Amino acid sequence: MITGWRLQLAVVLAAGIVWSVHPRNDAAGLVGAYALAWLLLGVARALRPSLFELRLERSQGVLLVLALALPPVARATELARGFLEAERLDSIVHQTEARRRLERTPSIFPALVSADRPQTLYVHAPDAREVSLRVAGGELAASALGHGVFRLELDPRALSLPERAGTLEAALVTDGAVHARELRFERRLPHPRWLRPSPDRTRVITTSEETDEVLIVDRDGRLERHPVGDGPVDAWFVEGGASWVVAHRYEDELRFGGARAGRVTVGPLAERLAADGELVALVRGGARPELVLLHERRVRARVPLAYRPDWVALTDAHVVVSSRRPAALHRLTRDGAPAGEPLALGRPAVTMTSDGARLIVAVTDLRTDGAPHLGNHFVRDQLVTVDVAAWRVVDALLTADRTPRQRAPGDVDAGASPMGIDVAPDGARWVAFAGTDDVARFGGGADVRRFALGEHPLAAPVSVVALAGGRVAVSSACHGTVGILTRTGEPYALARFAPADDELLREDPLALQARLGERGFYEATRSGVSCQSCHLHEGSDEALHNIGDKTHVATLDTRGLYGTPPYLRDGGYPFLGSLDELARTLYRGYLRRQGGRRISLDRYLASLPRPTPPRQLEGRDAARERRGLDAFVRARCPTCHAPPAFTNLGQHPVATLFPRHVGAHGGHELDTPSLLGLAQSAPYLVDGRAATLDAIFTDHDPHGRHGHHRALSDAERADLVHFLEGL
Repeated sequence: MITGWRLQLAVVLAAGIVWSVHPRNDAAGLVGAYALAWLLLGVARALRPSLFELRLERSQGVLLVLALALPPVARATELARGFLEAERLDSIVHQTEARRRLERTPSIFPALVSADRPQTLYVHAPDAREVSLRVAGGELAASALGHGVFRLELDPRALSLPERAGTLEAALVTDGAVHARELRFERRLPHPRWLRPSPDRTRVITTSEETDEVLIVDRDGRLERHPVGDGPVDAWFVEGGASWVVAHRYEDELRFGGARAGRVTVGPLAERLAADGELVALVRGGARPELVLLHERRVRARVPLAYRPDWVALTDAHVVVSSRRPAALHRLTRDGAPAGEPLALGRPAVTMTSDGARLIVAVTDLRTDGAPHLGNHFVRDQLVTVDVAAWRVVDALLTADRTPRQRAPGDVDAGASPMGIDVAPDGARWVAFAGTDDVARFGGGADVRRFALGEHPLAAPVSVVALAGGRVAVSSACHGTVGILTRTGEPYALARFAPADDELLREDPLALQARLGERGFYEATRSGVSCQSCHLHEGSDEALHNIGDKTHVATLDTRGLYGTPPYLRDGGYPFLGSLDELARTLYRGYLRRQGGRRISLDRYLASLPRPTPPRQLEGRDAARERRGLDAFVRARCPTCHAPPAFTNLGQHPVATLFPRHVGAHGGHELDTPSLLGLAQSAPYLVDGRAATLDAIFTDHDPHGRHGHHRALSDAERADLVHFLEGL
């Protein structure tokens, strides 16, 4: 007779069969199936009580249970991952593992080594006196900062690193004791980005910062590869096209190649380069940003800048430098003298170029009063023309557009996320749109021609240049290609610097997954917004955006997030790839179908290392940083910002930290951010109200909730800020 536990088993089996026929992949679906099974069995028992008096041998009962359990078990196996995702149960394991790695001392962070740049890693080894790291055939000694915190400065060129991404077996050695650890390893493929034409427009030159190369392609698709120094960021043809010059991020030299090789010392941390005849303009970041002007390969001027520079362009009579904070343009003479007040844009330049008298700048919004826009995630891609002599905006051309591919009113499928601009000799403007996989020629008025690139290995195009003879060069960083198109947009030649998709699928699937994620990062949604719109070039636009509730929030950097779940300001997303949910819901999804977007986006974002700390290249004041760490500990900062990641991966109610701002942020919780890279992530606090680190303590914490900094003297607080800036 079916009673007691046998009846309960029958209900469970019936519920499983009901659910397997019409599965709903969440807890509500299981509860609903269970309730329906009770109802059905209750009705059956009332109508046919004889069914519940069935007697079976033990072996028969076991076989019947197995037969009835097989369909729901098979369906549950098939849908288990989706169920875990729907109920956010997969995040528990993910976040627990991240915490375990940080709390198992000695611990190391970031647990990621990238082959393309110098890196700083931190070790937390309480009570240890000496620490070193054995990895990839080398042993690196750590510097002791005190309080069990050690710093490792790693140069990948000194190690024997593998040719493909994967894992590195490592060992932390503390006072002679060896502790096995595993590090993530990333080696990115060649990424040709901004193309610069030769004077006769028969060739283009670019760099691959990831593989330390200068890349040259001619109008027939023939390519050259030249190894250069560490982190080449920009290259231009000089001396009539007979030679070229390249600037580096991690070395202090400008290198000249071609007909006449040479080197000029300028300092590390180059950002951008521009050249016109014998004049070369270079902008550098770091603790002392500057504009460096060279003439005939000699430094003629070094101009200190009061802002961190981003882009630089040469016009007929001026040098123009852009900055993200403030989001503005700065005009100087060709001798480096200031020439007027900054010209506010409201949002920073995505890219810019000059046609001699004018400057053409791509922006995601234009607000000449400098104020942030109140629209939710507001993005209005446009090309802004600046009359440099008059120093004013004379035109703004909206680029996002609808085409016959359109599937619904209000969507955009062309002209989103302009990344590269070229002014052709005939005055036409060529623009590469990474968001919608197209390039366009704007000839003036209604003369606009668009060329779709989605079917070519030129997706997410970064740059476009009009070549002699009517051909066009287009670069795709994610595909590692430079394509040559005819005047009608047909493919003419393709220069590959990285393997094709099918080769990666066979030989390096992780690299293919990262490529797909990178394309998704730059791809615009049907509303015209992409990740790139706010997180410029994998980083941050350092602007304020309204995120749905009339509260301006500072944009976060997307680099160096691996190992710090959960994500976003409120910690509401357990995986990096979970951010794809925003695109699918708030921004109406994508025009292009692609499976596994969340997985590939997660793979790409997790592969991005943090920017190299400037002090790793410029030098450190070790004694002052130790005093700063003393102040950090005395102010109880490690309670939330615990080493080695300088975060506890926790969330805190707004009211506990900023009581005066509860109204603006409602009952939100704030995720504890890592402090690594802090010097490059202004403005500070969730709404960006603190322009400097010192202002956090002096101007924006009247209740003394943000650490016990009131226990510090002015000198100790200054040392604390110095320490934070060097992380």
